[in-house]
Amino acid sequence: MENIMKHFITFLSLISLLFSPAFGQSPEEIVETAIYADRDAFLPGDTVHFAVAINIMNGWHINSNTPFDEFVIPTELIIDSHPSVVWSDVRYPKPHIVNLAALGGKSSTFEGNNFAFFYGIISPEKSPERVSISATLRYQGCDDQVCLAPVDAQLKFSLSKGDAGAGITRINPAVFSEETIDIQQEAAVLEGAESGDFGRRVAGKGIILTLFVVFLGGLTLNLTPCVYPLIPITVSYFGGQSGNKGSALLSASLYVLGMSVTYSILGTVAALSGEMFGTLLTNPWVLVGISGIMLILSLSMFGVYEFRLPLFLMQFGGGARSGAVGALVMGLTMGIVAAPCIGPFVIGLLTYVAQQGSAFTGFIMFFTLSLGLGLPYLFLGIFSSKLSALPRSGEWLNGVRIFFGLVLVGMAIYFINPLLPPKWVKIVLPAYLILAGFYYGVIDSSGSKAPWFLRIKSILTLLIVSAGVWMIKPMPENIAEMTWNSWSEAALVQAVEDKKPVLIDFYADWCIPCKELDKFTFSHPQVQAALADWERLKVDLTQDKSDFAQDLISRYSIKGVPTIVFLNAQGEELIAARLTGFENAEAFLKRVKMIQ
Repeated sequence: MENIMKHFITFLSLISLLFSPAFGQSPEEIVETAIYADRDAFLPGDTVHFAVAINIMNGWHINSNTPFDEFVIPTELIIDSHPSVVWSDVRYPKPHIVNLAALGGKSSTFEGNNFAFFYGIISPEKSPERVSISATLRYQGCDDQVCLAPVDAQLKFSLSKGDAGAGITRINPAVFSEETIDIQQEAAVLEGAESGDFGRRVAGKGIILTLFVVFLGGLTLNLTPCVYPLIPITVSYFGGQSGNKGSALLSASLYVLGMSVTYSILGTVAALSGEMFGTLLTNPWVLVGISGIMLILSLSMFGVYEFRLPLFLMQFGGGARSGAVGALVMGLTMGIVAAPCIGPFVIGLLTYVAQQGSAFTGFIMFFTLSLGLGLPYLFLGIFSSKLSALPRSGEWLNGVRIFFGLVLVGMAIYFINPLLPPKWVKIVLPAYLILAGFYYGVIDSSGSKAPWFLRIKSILTLLIVSAGVWMIKPMPENIAEMTWNSWSEAALVQAVEDKKPVLIDFYADWCIPCKELDKFTFSHPQVQAALADWERLKVDLTQDKSDFAQDLISRYSIKGVPTIVFLNAQGEELIAARLTGFENAEAFLKRVKMIQ
């Protein structure tokens, strides 16, 4: 109700201001505009940068492109389409946040002299003798008390085709020196970019509805490969707690709560510090620590010890919450495992939190996101913990516990795998699965008095061994891996000299979606054919603390992996094509064809 009243008051304020006695200033006089190019002519295939000067009269302002209220009119630069030019998104100036009593609170505005930047890629095949640009700058001028009628200012500019032999002259250096922030670092906050505009969502929908959308966004992360490690860990942990007298709902809730707290802290720190999300998994000690926890828990499944809290904690909880603290600690650890869950939605959230600069706002946003991510594990934990309550469970429960123990050992190897020598990486885990299947199906005798369980056990054994064989088998000859070059500045410079577009794959060994891209997308024959003429570079961010990695993370504003960056033949990023997360071959082909 409070939010509705605020919008109503804002609406009435705007109406009254429009008909105020002071409403005598001509709206067109508030803003002076002009278009500048970074060169005096163009050549076919060039990428030409443009700047639109937005000079606002002293004492006045215009609403920014991301206003805080849905009733005010945002500034928008609309560039008419051209048959021979592909336009980029517009990079607007940084807004000022001001407190306007007439509108009942804070507003996002542009003041003084500003520039909006964009660029156009001239077609190499059908470039005209002259490129004529038509654009519209839509804005509404206001002072502290009065808002004028909206204006659609028409902008015109033309640039002639140059002579390749005479060369091109760079002009307007004073204007384009304003473009000091590398365009890649602004990609995630561009209007219409993949990351979305969280500022407008928060302002337009209100914080409650926005948090609900963020929660749904977290829920959709369960459709991505990043959650794979969480599933067996959750089932193994709760399925092995046969002696736990505590509430299954309480333990599962605290598990999700712990996971959410860690995930939220990591997300907030990443957003406010500029670090890459999930970067904690690049630390070998963290990987060793997680693997150690998995191994210790597996010993409980094998009957080496009974997992329970210290006696004083059990007495403190009256015995009813003996597994609660353990579930919370386990959840806190698993929040690190969930950190690589990344995608356009998470990138947008990271960008929004970085813009706000508030740790509290960041924590609330990421906590809501992680609750959505963790919701399925609440039910998975409850279901798994009920195994011991099934009738006559003593005859076969030991077999279930041993299976979960084997799964936890496999997860320990999975997390330690990136630290192994390269020649062992593709062997250790498959070999373990084959040996584990042999042990479970041939040596282990648990559950032998339950014929129905022996049938299930045989199926599980077959699945384990099959998974190991499938992982270790060589790739068929008719499915070739895409060839890549390691990133180097020299390779990029050479590609620009050769007028070749560039594809850069930022990946890490611990990143499941990165492996999915290699296996299912980049191995596709049509994808390889579409990228045959591209210079393909890989950047390994498994150990991202080096100066080399940090420089590239900063230069291309990498928030997480995988991130796929597309550069044109001039070495400039095609911002709208940037990909974060996994994408299947069909969708990736559409992305490539869109920019070719």
